[in-house]
Amino acid sequence: MKIVVVLGHSGCGAVSAAVNVFLDPSRYLALATSHSLRNILDRLLVVVQASAKRMHEVLGPDITQCPGYRVALIETLVVVSAAPQSRVIERAKQ
Repeated sequence: MKIVVVLGHSGCGAVSAAVNVFLDPSRYLALATSHSLRNILDRLLVVVQASAKRMHEVLGPDITQCPGYRVALIETLVVVSAAPQSRVIERAKQ
């Protein structure tokens, strides 16, 4: 049996920054001055938007008003971002 472990962590600054920018787009410009950070943020923002949309569909429109919404969005982003990496690793082994 083969086991593949893909780690993601909710303490990631890039993940937190992407969620913060999603929740308050005015924060983007301050972070976008760094090309490398902007590149990471832009990729993560796509996943944040998809995650938020799905949470809205499953949990209803009031989810954004719940106190734990930001944390839940961060945790969802970590899982959703890590999942495709496990598929890439598995394909590389074949």
